[in-house]
Amino acid sequence: MSAPTRTNPHTGRPCPDWCQIDHAEPAQTSCVGSGSSGLRLPQSTIWARAMITPDGPRVTVHGMDWATPDRDVYVAVNPRHAGDLAVLLELLAGATPEQVRLLAAGIRRAAADLNGPPEQPEADDRGQLIGDALRDLAGDA
Repeated sequence: MSAPTRTNPHTGRPCPDWCQIDHAEPAQTSCVGSGSSGLRLPQSTIWARAMITPDGPRVTVHGMDWATPDRDVYVAVNPRHAGDLAVLLELLAGATPEQVRLLAAGIRRAAADLNGPPEQPEADDRGQLIGDALRDLAGDA
């Protein structure tokens, strides 16, 4: 007799065999499982997982920079694009660290071009705007 199929109560769909999540927890709406256990580097860890979210299936890649917590990153791609992402990573295996950094800078520049200039925070009053401008000028000197 086979084990009963688990169902994700948040989506109503059966859980795949690889799902490791306890869906009794209210926030655990996605099936999460197979992938890599992680690539541990001197200052960071990167891992990939298969997920079935309420919005559909995704391959997720998560990276944590232990020295710089604001560099905690998460990318979710449609499964048909995950193979392309894997090819890009394999191509990068032949690059030098400096070449990888140049590519990263190019990606950030392309994103900035598409996103437009960063929004300027609104000042509470005109005096704050003038004070900020004076500080900027003093910093340029």
